[in-house]
Amino acid sequence: MPRRLRKIITPLLAIFGVQAWLVLLNALWGRNSHVTLLAAAMLVAIVPPVNRLIWKFLRRLRHPSPKLRAGIAIGVAAVAGFTLAGYAVSSGRDLFPTMHDESQFLLQARMLAAGRLWMPGHPLIDFFDTFYVLIQPKYAAQSFPGTALFFVPSIWLGIAPWKWAVGLAALAVGLFYRVVAEIVDGLAALLAAAMLTILSMLRFVSTMVLAQMPAVLLGLAAIWAYLRWRRSTRHPFAWAACLGFVCGMMSVTRPADAVIFALPIGVAVLIDLWKNNRRKAGSLLAIVLAATPWLGLQLVVDHGVTGQWLTTPFSLYNQRDQPRLAYGLRMPAANPPPQTRVPEKREYYHSIQSLLAAHRPENFWHTFTTVRLPTTIGDDLPQPMLIALLPIGLLAWGRRKTWVLAATLPLFLLIYTFYPLFPAHYTILTAPAVILTVALAPRAISLAWPRARAGAWSALAVFVVGLLFTRYVDCYQMTSALAFHATVLAAANEQTAQLAARGRPAVVLFRRDPRLPLDYEPVYNLDAAWPDDELVMRAHWRGGDDWRIYQYYAQHGPDRAFYLFDESRPLAGLTYLGMASDLARTSEGHPPG
Repeated sequence: MPRRLRKIITPLLAIFGVQAWLVLLNALWGRNSHVTLLAAAMLVAIVPPVNRLIWKFLRRLRHPSPKLRAGIAIGVAAVAGFTLAGYAVSSGRDLFPTMHDESQFLLQARMLAAGRLWMPGHPLIDFFDTFYVLIQPKYAAQSFPGTALFFVPSIWLGIAPWKWAVGLAALAVGLFYRVVAEIVDGLAALLAAAMLTILSMLRFVSTMVLAQMPAVLLGLAAIWAYLRWRRSTRHPFAWAACLGFVCGMMSVTRPADAVIFALPIGVAVLIDLWKNNRRKAGSLLAIVLAATPWLGLQLVVDHGVTGQWLTTPFSLYNQRDQPRLAYGLRMPAANPPPQTRVPEKREYYHSIQSLLAAHRPENFWHTFTTVRLPTTIGDDLPQPMLIALLPIGLLAWGRRKTWVLAATLPLFLLIYTFYPLFPAHYTILTAPAVILTVALAPRAISLAWPRARAGAWSALAVFVVGLLFTRYVDCYQMTSALAFHATVLAAANEQTAQLAARGRPAVVLFRRDPRLPLDYEPVYNLDAAWPDDELVMRAHWRGGDDWRIYQYYAQHGPDRAFYLFDESRPLAGLTYLGMASDLARTSEGHPPG
């Protein structure tokens, strides 16, 4: 085995060494002190007298006791939480919802916090229709309910959503340490947790209300439950039930991601049960029974919102407003127009037509090699130079069940190949697998050259510590379009909050600026489960059709004042239009709403 590994690893290490020297020389030429220090420290750590001193300390971290390992996991989560929160505040990021997905998840969480899975359909479709929200036949978010459930406690406790999101990210980092410590060792786990904490993409999504972070947390929890079930002799059925419960919740959070994590775990469970048939029937039954309530919840949501047991709100929304956006080998040949009358939603669907048209089997390989694979690996590494360690770490995938976590990378690339869209933040799901592979590189080197163990581990440890202290990895930079989008949203939030502080019911009509990016959308009512229950509700300005909303609220809220927010002049303030009853009387020649 060592001889075979040497033949494979030797050229890979040569490539890595050449890359390290090139990076060092390039940094010196460009006077990049951060990269220079990192590359130089890594090269110095390879020197035997130096790495022997470092190894005397590092080897003590390899095998902590179970209690100490649990304590370290808690400490890692706490440090990660403070680091992520501190960076978010110090970097000046916008700490309010800025993406369509965030707003729909918060709307759904608001409904769940009020004990509702959906609300009755609203008659003013054109005024409240917005991205990823159904207005008819029921008022509901198009997403699966799992993500929103994670944020319900933040609503009950009055905690800002971004702080709760940081807490979820910190828990994921702590659980990642626990899993890697179980399947590799404590040293690899510490390095892996540190690399995940300083990952740019994690810092980007850590303050956002998105489904990816709960999916990562649930996936790691499922792997942890499997590892505990595998080792348990006293409570195997309890851990099997825990595994089924977590996998079931993941299926109503992001079904595709649930398959990515559950498939390797399922294979591993069957392999273990094949070796121990005494636990077979009971464990499988416990897994199925624990997952069943979540599947039942999804069926209830499907039937309640869409009227059909097997049609999800996600599918219904796409059928209406994004009819060609579907999972599969080819997009539907027919291209009917979206049913929505909101101009920005129609423009958004038109903007993705080129992506939908290019989603054909003959383009899969080109898209995979030029876009999806480079994007995934690039976003999941804290420093580009570490990519040279990935092939080396691959050689240690098969040891100690590491493949259960590592297999999520190829499965992710395979499953998402059949989906036309590939936003960058999706890649956070595979960050644990990629980072685990990097952390396994010193183990593979140690298997090939046992005497090189100290140098391999010392070099990677010095490099990771250097990244932590130099803060070389900055937060994922937002584009100028998103920055402008956030500026307008901030103005809208501030002005509607000032209006709400007066304590009088109002409606703010938003007149869209066509120059804004299509990602921008302020018309979400997130402070109540039902728009009419909002103190200050948001709606679209519809020009000559505004008489409809005036007459509706003249009957259902005549004391509401109407204001106009012009998105082309966000800092000009709100324009008072009048009271609902007065505006309804001045709607000349229009039939009653």
